Amino acid sequence: MKANTTLTSVNLSYNGLSDDGAVALGRYVRVNNTLVVLDVTNNRISAIGAKAFASGLKKNERLEILRVRLATYTYDSTNLNSNDRFDLNFVSFL
Repeated sequence: MKANTTLTSVNLSYNGLSDDGAVALGRYVRVNNTLVVLDVTNNRISAIGAKAFASGLKKNERLEILRVRLATYTYDSTNLNSNDRFDLNFVSFL
């Protein structure tokens, strides 16, 4: 994915993504400027992985939709304004 400059949507839902994967994904979204939609629904990401992932999201200005669904909680960035989009407070539910 890192070398892909045209990818706009990635669905990683139900892939068993762990904290290590979340860290790697955080590094990717930090430098990516084409990804618009990212779905990491129902993976095995703990608060540690989520914080690392969120750190990368803070640097990304292109991503418009982030879908995170764990148990009964859903987070979809489409309903937030650009200032709130990557507020780290959403990590606390993990």
